[in-house]
Amino acid sequence: MEIKQPTREHRAYLRVTAPARVAIDGCNYTVNNWSIGGLCISDFSQTTLVGDCLPIQFSLSFKGGINISTNTLIEVVWISSDTKKLGVRFLNLTKIETEFLQQAIDSLQTGEIIPLETIEGINNRDETSNSSQLESTKPALNRNNYKLVLSSVGYIFAGGAIVFYTLLSLQKSFTQMEIKSAALTQPIEPVISTNSGTLSQLYVREGMKVQAGQPLLRINDEEIARSNIDNEINNVNAIARNKIDNIDALNQKIELSRLELAEAEAALQKVAALRQREIEKLQLAKLVNQNKLNAARAKFDSLTIQYKAAKNSLSRLTTLLQAGAVSNEMVETANAKLAEIEGNLKIAKAELEIAQAAASSLNNGDYYNGSAFVGELSRLTVDVKDAERKVKIAASRAIALSQEREQYKKEVQNLERQKEILRQPGRTLGNRKEKNPFYSIYTSPTSGTIVRIAKSPGNKVTRNEPLILLQPEIAQPIIEAYLTQDQVTQVSIGDKVTAVIPELGRSYQAQIVNIDRTGGLLDEVRGQYQFQGSEDQSAYVKLLITDMNRDEKSKLTAGMPVKLEIAKRLNIFERLGFFNRNVK
Repeated sequence: MEIKQPTREHRAYLRVTAPARVAIDGCNYTVNNWSIGGLCISDFSQTTLVGDCLPIQFSLSFKGGINISTNTLIEVVWISSDTKKLGVRFLNLTKIETEFLQQAIDSLQTGEIIPLETIEGINNRDETSNSSQLESTKPALNRNNYKLVLSSVGYIFAGGAIVFYTLLSLQKSFTQMEIKSAALTQPIEPVISTNSGTLSQLYVREGMKVQAGQPLLRINDEEIARSNIDNEINNVNAIARNKIDNIDALNQKIELSRLELAEAEAALQKVAALRQREIEKLQLAKLVNQNKLNAARAKFDSLTIQYKAAKNSLSRLTTLLQAGAVSNEMVETANAKLAEIEGNLKIAKAELEIAQAAASSLNNGDYYNGSAFVGELSRLTVDVKDAERKVKIAASRAIALSQEREQYKKEVQNLERQKEILRQPGRTLGNRKEKNPFYSIYTSPTSGTIVRIAKSPGNKVTRNEPLILLQPEIAQPIIEAYLTQDQVTQVSIGDKVTAVIPELGRSYQAQIVNIDRTGGLLDEVRGQYQFQGSEDQSAYVKLLITDMNRDEKSKLTAGMPVKLEIAKRLNIFERLGFFNRNVK
């Protein structure tokens, strides 16, 4: 098998000549060479033009009965009428299919898998050699047969091993991604000057290991030290004045909040009194209405009984009239009485319904004043709740402002004490060890290694200037990696990954502690980050190694490369769909 390196003019991917075939419109063609970008077809007999798009089936065969094929589209890039060759490029390979072909190319390069035709050629040469030996000498027949059997068994085991490691590599490519853009980092802590002066003495050298609290250097300058003290006192005075101004402003706000609280409480009392009077009105109205309801119900019941009696009497007289036992005048009188009672019954029923409606309205907070339904209990109840809310807000604001004022008062008191300390001749400033205003000894803030010394004895030092760079001893080594925006979707904070450090020849367990995707490309039109589809490694991931001993930590240096092995979050339906299309 020949590996063809890409040319600058036409090829962007590594091409291989491993046997492959394509089917176009039912015709099978031999592939001269191929890559993940496209392929070259030999003996092409169909009519086509540059730029045409054709559907094809691309097939690969490997030892062990592994046949892989995929259906895709190609675009004709060039045509050679003399050699009947056709150059095409793939149009719609999925990401999984591209990774699969790249894995096959890598495995072909390393010899992990062998094309079927190559293995068959080796077997044919062995069989030819064995046949010639059998013909040349008969006594060697058994020996050659024995060698052939051993060779066959060896090929079987080798083929099985190749297939196993090929499938293992393919499975690893589907279930795991490797990140090679990672490196060890170690924090650098600067020792910053807190005063101005002259560096008079160094107690350490670069590369030296120090312990926390160990003296590092000495700075002294009487004039600058006194000037610094005056400047610090002036700064403290300025801060104190600012806080006093804040206290004055808070006093005004507190008075205003107290007035608002008093107004809110007064409004609450007023609306609460109105609501109470409304409740009393409703109670009185309910009592009156209940009496009316009882009277209307009694009247309705009485007229109902009278109506039934008058109706029975009229029926009886009508029967007697037919028998000639009573006069017609008696029947008419009974009929008139029935009509009168019926009219009174209807009036009583209407009065009863009005009384019942009034009772229902009273339950809702409304009552009848003789001409219309009135009532403000619901509104007043809402007003009471709103007033209570305003009182609570005003009280909370007054308390918060008072607490803020007390905090400012404490800070002013602390500033006054700080000024008294600054005026003392034997004070201790910052991390200065000795009580002397004219020189200061700086000590190491933590245990670690001196990486760089920025000043030499005799150099002038200004405030807030880095003097020494210290690499602290860290409990857990830090790894920083940059992933693409698609890769970073496969990880989350807290995930465990494998970190391989080639220089140490070991792998360690690491845990993701921070993810920052804001390095994604900014879409200026929509003003949003485009996190998907970008091949730029713009997503930052920070990890901590959790299982490294002290001796191994001492061998680490900043910038040491690390390879991360991260388990993918598989979409099982996507994976099964890929194998159903491509593995036959």
